[in-house]
Amino acid sequence: MRIPKGVEITVQRDVHVRAKGDKPAVIEVEGALKATGVSTREVIFENVTLEPCPKFNAIHCDSVWFRNGGGVRTPKDVPGEGYLFLEGVDLSKGAGFEVLFQSGDVKMSSICTDGPTRIRIVPPPGSKEDRVRVFLRGSGQGGQCPNHSQRIGFGGGLEVDGGEDVTIQLSRVGGDLCSVRNWGQRLIFDGMKVNATRLEFSHRKAGQFQKVQCAKLDVYSTIVSAAAPVDRVLKDTFTMDRCWFKGYDDPKVIQEKVIQDGFDDPAGNGARVSLPKINTRPLELAGSVDR
Repeated sequence: MRIPKGVEITVQRDVHVRAKGDKPAVIEVEGALKATGVSTREVIFENVTLEPCPKFNAIHCDSVWFRNGGGVRTPKDVPGEGYLFLEGVDLSKGAGFEVLFQSGDVKMSSICTDGPTRIRIVPPPGSKEDRVRVFLRGSGQGGQCPNHSQRIGFGGGLEVDGGEDVTIQLSRVGGDLCSVRNWGQRLIFDGMKVNATRLEFSHRKAGQFQKVQCAKLDVYSTIVSAAAPVDRVLKDTFTMDRCWFKGYDDPKVIQEKVIQDGFDDPAGNGARVSLPKINTRPLELAGSVDR
């Protein structure tokens, strides 16, 4: 089914949208869809995928539960252009979030996911730069969601590739991988609790790490990597300030046991991690300490 251009559909609390039988259903959004529930009376999508069209107006989900398949996904290799906002949304039991954008906004707040969350950005045809703002905030700071005893944030991992202006704040990320790649004019990554096995920052261009603000992380990851091309002129110093590294407080030990950067591969990696100040205690800005 498709919500066509010029049409806006609003879905209120306690509404269940179910796929018929066992087959998954897709709602293509070219116009606008607003699904707004309240706590304990969410809008529920059962095995239903919301699919942004290549050009769409808006998708706005607040207090919504995607379960038993479905979720929010763009068609394979077809980038979207529009406004996408999810707040207080639970994606569980096979529901997922995977989008490809070339222009617009991707915003998520107070999200709870079981599977990996993937956001990929590409430039529009004829342009070298994309025009997408990525804003992710406040996922994993406690509170209730329908499927979990507490809001666990991006429980299956988080991958963000591209984005002209990228902000990722005050959120918990679990799973195998938390990665941010190929940002544009700015990247803010702070106040995070990273339980993912690997925390990765990389860029295809040299000099982009000077546009990164990274501070006040609770890092449980086994590996923290930073990578950029080697350049004789442009420097890539990745500053991680006031971060906590699972009990390590000696920068030499952290560099040896946790960090992977250009010190390990000077010929092939131009990025260097800098640790101006190391916290001796977790900050707990995006969730209490793991005990």
